[in-house]
Amino acid sequence: MTDLGSFLGTIMASAAQARRLADEESLAIAEYYNETPGLQGLSVPRLRLPEITLELPVLIEAVEDGEDEQPAPEGRVRTVVLAELRQLTTAGRMTLPDSFHGHLDEELGRTLGRPLTEHVSRGRRVGVRVAVSERVDEAVTRVLARREYRQLVPGGVGLDLRKLLKEAGKNSAVEVGGKSPRIRTSVLTEEVKNSGAPGNVTRVKVTLREEGLEWANIEGPDGSDKSRLIPE
Repeated sequence: MTDLGSFLGTIMASAAQARRLADEESLAIAEYYNETPGLQGLSVPRLRLPEITLELPVLIEAVEDGEDEQPAPEGRVRTVVLAELRQLTTAGRMTLPDSFHGHLDEELGRTLGRPLTEHVSRGRRVGVRVAVSERVDEAVTRVLARREYRQLVPGGVGLDLRKLLKEAGKNSAVEVGGKSPRIRTSVLTEEVKNSGAPGNVTRVKVTLREEGLEWANIEGPDGSDKSRLIPE
């Protein structure tokens, strides 16, 4: 049996590889044109497939239910987040009074102590990692808003602190990983042909539309250049 998602992903990956092979061949032809008298100056042929439609016969063999992630104990997350805070201060990256640690411990106890059964954060259903990281961020934000820390922690330092502690909470949020639902299928031609009645066969129609990407240098807020892929 084959997972339907993996099967469709392989088809999409194959189409992307076909585009790469076509572009490599166009490059080779362009170099040939440039080096051949009589062909110089002519337009180089380049084939593209803006849309591909496939109709795939498959047999649905089984449907496997997914499993939710199991959140880690609240105490473990608090320990990891506070250890990250301690590491930041002892390494000299940030200067914070000892009282900050105690206040953050209290706020983490309040935010992480709320049930995570529904994995709901700010009115929407989210995964365990997102829910926990946002509750950590909520706790850090509350502590930073206290009067005694407003002058000690400038805005930029506060943003960095929130980001780093959110990441620590996210990385420690899950005790047991979950599993996405899966559809198990048979896709081999021989298996489909031997399935018997045509009514046993499910036909999946897939339309792939090509979208090209290109590298571009984008200047960040701090003035540094970063290479990113953007639509061509």
